[in-house]
Amino acid sequence: MAFPAFFAAIVMTAAVISPVAMANEEKLIYRNVHVTTPVSIVGSEAGVRLEYNLWGEGSVAGEFIYAPASQEYSKAEMTEKNLSLTTQGYEGAITVARFSQPFQMTGFFWSLTAGYRQLKAEWRHTPENLYDLKQRRLVDDEGQLTHKMRVSGTTGRGRLGYRYPFAAWPLVIGGYFGFRHYENKFTDEDSEGNPKTSEEERLQLKRLVMTRPEAGIELGFSF
Repeated sequence: MAFPAFFAAIVMTAAVISPVAMANEEKLIYRNVHVTTPVSIVGSEAGVRLEYNLWGEGSVAGEFIYAPASQEYSKAEMTEKNLSLTTQGYEGAITVARFSQPFQMTGFFWSLTAGYRQLKAEWRHTPENLYDLKQRRLVDDEGQLTHKMRVSGTTGRGRLGYRYPFAAWPLVIGGYFGFRHYENKFTDEDSEGNPKTSEEERLQLKRLVMTRPEAGIELGFSF
């Protein structure tokens, strides 16, 4: 899989540069703030994070994440079951982290994140049952219903990674791997011509986007 290979590359790089960094630990410059741009390689999400050093004991960060339009079903599900769920939106989050080089907020790290995520969704499917005459009239030429929906709820993340500081410039680069849990709720948009979903269908969609792995890289400035 791509995730283990990606994370293994981070660890191998860290194994090479960590001894050098540890040998110069006394020379490390204390960094108060990092401004980084995490970019997910799963779903192409990107964000901006403002991170503060907590007196060399760890860090706390505020983060804004933009989730561009993406497909939630696999290619096999789209082809075999004729399903489609596209989502797009944003998230605000707060992260706490600990580092092996806490003065610079660099080295190996773990982090925990809590946030709130809001998405717009469009779900297309071939209905097994049509609930009423109005629903039947909304079926397109391909025999599908298109539902416009809103998704919102809290998120939780756990990540492991490595962050490397450049000696000559106030820059940092790193990578991470972890998991995201999204305690979400789907609701139908209240608009003319938008078909309604059943409670069972909304529960299925909730489970679809609930938990997934994450991997990404980050690049930013250090002050």
